[in-house]
Amino acid sequence: MQARRASGPRWSRGVPIAERGPGASFRPDDVAPSLHALHQPAITTPVLDHVAFAALDVVSAAELGELLAGLTDAGERLMREAHRRPGEDGPAGSLTVTIGLGPGLFAERFGLAGRRPLALARLPAFVGDALDPAMCGGDLCVQVCATQPRAAEDALARLVAVAGTVARVRWSQRGWMYRAPADRPGAAPRNLLGFKDGTSNPRRGRDLDRHVWVSGRERTWMVGGTFLVVRRVRMLDAWNALSPDEQERVIGRHRVSGAPLGGTHEFEKTPVGAEVPIDAHARVAAPRANDGVTLLRRGYSFDDGVDAAGERDAGLLLLLYQRDPRRQFIPLQRRVSERDALSRFTRAVGSAIFAIPPGARDGRCIADGLVV
Repeated sequence: MQARRASGPRWSRGVPIAERGPGASFRPDDVAPSLHALHQPAITTPVLDHVAFAALDVVSAAELGELLAGLTDAGERLMREAHRRPGEDGPAGSLTVTIGLGPGLFAERFGLAGRRPLALARLPAFVGDALDPAMCGGDLCVQVCATQPRAAEDALARLVAVAGTVARVRWSQRGWMYRAPADRPGAAPRNLLGFKDGTSNPRRGRDLDRHVWVSGRERTWMVGGTFLVVRRVRMLDAWNALSPDEQERVIGRHRVSGAPLGGTHEFEKTPVGAEVPIDAHARVAAPRANDGVTLLRRGYSFDDGVDAAGERDAGLLLLLYQRDPRRQFIPLQRRVSERDALSRFTRAVGSAIFAIPPGARDGRCIADGLVV
C-alpha cells in the first residue's frame, strides 16, 4: 500500500520545548511542535489545558495510506496556523495534534495482521469497570490539545472532515485542566477531584526512555513511539459528600500543596508510615509499590451534564502513555482496581488502547513505515 508524501518540514531531532518536560509552559519564542519531529507532540511537550479527542473506525481499508497522509498534512497545517492566525498570533505550541492506531487496524482486512505491534494488547476486564461499548475502542485516534477550548474543538472537526467517508467517529470527548488561583505559573494542573494531576510523571530523558518511548524490542516502525491507554472515568456523587480531610486520606496527598500526607513538598516520595493510609491512591499506585512501574499521565476533566439515567456524567479522561502496556498499565490497573480507596468513588465507563508511532521522517506521513 503506497501512501503519498505528506508536505511539511523535514524530520528534526531537536524540539526545544520538549526538553523542559510535562507541566512546563510555553514562551512565544518556542519552536512549534511538529509531526515531523523525533516524537509526536503532546506526549512530553508542555501540557495544554484543553483537549478534544476522537476515536475513529476505518471504513475503507484501501484508502488507509491516503487517510494517514491527509491527517498528517492537516495536523501539521493546523499547528502552524495556530501560531500564525492574523491578528490572533499565539505562542508556538498553542495547539498540538497526535495520531494513533488502534488494534482493529491490524485485522486481516487491512493486510496488516503480521505487523501489529507486540505491545498493542487488548485490555482485559478490571474490577469495578462498567464499560459502555459506545465509548470504547477505535481503529484510529486523533488528539488535539490547545490553550483554548474552541481551538481544540475546531481543529478536531477539521481533522475529522479530512477522514471524509474513509473513517467515521466512533466516540469523542472534550476535556480541560485548571489551576487554582494560588498555584504558581507552570505548576501541575488540577483535575475535577480538586487535586494536582501528574505529580509522579517521569521528566528526565533517561526516565522517559525507560518508561515511555518504545525501544528496539518492538516493530521497527514503532521505535521512538509510545502506547496510549485511554480511560474515561466517571466521578461518583459519593466523592463530593466527603469532607476535604476525608478526600485527602483517599488520595494520600494534601489538596493545596500536592505533598503526600506527612510530607512538605509535592515531589517527595510518598511516605509509607501511618500518615498515608495503606489504601490511599498515592500509595497504592506509587512506582515503588509496583516494581517501579511508571506511566506518563495526562488527566483532563469533563462534565457532560446528566445522562439518560439521570446520573451526572462527569469525571476524568485519562491519557496514559507508556512503553509497554502489558508490563505497565495492565498489572498496575489490576492492583489499583482491587486495592485503591479511590476506586470506591470512581467508575471506568470507557477504555481504549492505541499505538502512537514516532514522528514522520523526511516529509512523509505518520506510520509511513507501516503502510508502505
